[in-house]
Amino acid sequence: MHFECYSCNWFVPKAEYYEDYKIELEYWTKVMEREEGNPSRAAHFENVVRNVNCLERIVKICHNGLVFTFKVLEEQVNAGEIDYYEV
Repeated sequence: MHFECYSCNWFVPKAEYYEDYKIELEYWTKVMEREEGNPSRAAHFENVVRNVNCLERIVKICHNGLVFTFKVLEEQVNAGEIDYYEV
């Protein structure tokens, strides 16, 4: 049922689960590849594609957030606003 949450526009992924989201994406991508072209599993394949799309969006959000956060921290360290060892 967590894919109902994942598909909601109000869902905000937690960066600390970034690696978990990537592992889950890898799993569902393999399932999608395995089920592709199997007409007797068309409904299942449709759900798997939805899962993959949701997870791709979540992984992208986490990645972009982490890149932004590290860029801001780097700028603060370079400006002397915070010490490197505080990060």
